[in-house]
Amino acid sequence: MGAAAPRRSLPGMGISGKSHADCANKARYDQLAEAQAAAEGALEHGGIRLWPYRCPFCARFHLTAQRPSGRGRQRRL
Repeated sequence: MGAAAPRRSLPGMGISGKSHADCANKARYDQLAEAQAAAEGALEHGGIRLWPYRCPFCARFHLTAQRPSGRGRQRRL
């Protein structure tokens, strides 16, 4: 067994391997407050906990189901 090949960054891809196309397929919120309200609505109506984050591609806010960790991330709703 060999070592796993290193992940290469392709044009339009961020450090995490996410691409601009991933951004285009998500709802976008201009303001953090809008994203937080949408996350609260998802929790109330669908039981899904979501967290807002600023997208490095479009500079707007999206929602994620991945719990944020570390400093500088959006707070949990």
